[in-house]
Amino acid sequence: MVFILRKQRPEELEEYIEREILTSYHDFDKAHDLSHVKNVIDYALELGSEFEEINQDIVYTAAAYHDLGLSHSREKHHQYSAQIVKEDQQLQKYFSEQEIEIISDACYHHRSSSEEKAERLTSQIVADADSMDGLTIERMIIRAWKIMKINQYQNFMIICINI
Repeated sequence: MVFILRKQRPEELEEYIEREILTSYHDFDKAHDLSHVKNVIDYALELGSEFEEINQDIVYTAAAYHDLGLSHSREKHHQYSAQIVKEDQQLQKYFSEQEIEIISDACYHHRSSSEEKAERLTSQIVADADSMDGLTIERMIIRAWKIMKINQYQNFMIICINI
């Protein structure tokens, strides 16, 4: 995959993220390794490019940081990722306080298993990009069968109740 980069993205920001942030993914499990984060970045930038109002620098940064919290906890990694963004002094060189909050929010809301759904478009983009990684045709078919099975069971129960 090739990163979709905007011309105005500060080169120093990309260098910082590649040197200090992406290298952290070497320490994570196979499902959250460097390949995963690069895929999420690519998918997020592709999705974000569909919206003129979306700041691709914010999308790029949020996608890069989204799983950093795994260094603290698997279960609450989304919360730690959001906290890491807020505490990273380097980001203040490139983003306003409001933009850092958007990046943090995207990290917090990226989990598809979370009951709290993303309200911001940037957060939804990162969440969808994260879900897209590893979503093979096989996994889509399995999901479809599970949904169909649930629907058949529910229809069966409705018929039983009405007898």
